[in-house]
Amino acid sequence: MNPPTVYALTPNWKENILEGDRFELDRSTIMSFQEGYNRQVQSTDVIFLENQQGKLVRRTLPLVIENREFPLKLTRGVERASFPKGHLYSYLIFESEVEP
Repeated sequence: MNPPTVYALTPNWKENILEGDRFELDRSTIMSFQEGYNRQVQSTDVIFLENQQGKLVRRTLPLVIENREFPLKLTRGVERASFPKGHLYSYLIFESEVEP
């Protein structure tokens, strides 16, 4: 199993992301330093994080784009320790002092 990849979306991502029933990840939809980067993904393979009151929160409801619903990857019992902590971990993940 490959670890997830983090992409930051461009401000106008909703206008350019649809390619049929898939999401098109390229310079018009994501902020990428790679020239010519292009990838298509199924919405059910996407974990979508959004900012709610200054915190990143996983979205569980489908994304609605052009009046169409796109379900996102389902949550399941994956432990956080199942992937190695990479360079961005400390910037994106804030450990809670309280057990859930």
